[in-house]
Amino acid sequence: MNRIVGDRSTGRLRRALRALPLLAAPLLAPRAALACAVCFDLTSRARDAYYGTTILLILLPFGILGGLIYWLVRATRRQSSADGGAPVGGDPRRI
Repeated sequence: MNRIVGDRSTGRLRRALRALPLLAAPLLAPRAALACAVCFDLTSRARDAYYGTTILLILLPFGILGGLIYWLVRATRRQSSADGGAPVGGDPRRI
């Protein structure tokens, strides 16, 4: 089966033509391609809610990290008091 040299470029052209509707869809339906309805709502109530949730999501990792550190310190202190005040690593005299 001999292939013609132009057959390869014709296959590429056909694939490009099949992809054309997918590439043109956002241009043909720009309202459907918007990110979300909240981002473009100009009422003050929606804007305040948008800013509030943005601030919440920015601060959330710091709260989780702070809670984890608090839990580790508390567990370490609890373990230390249960051991009679010995250092966390154990009694250095016991080798």
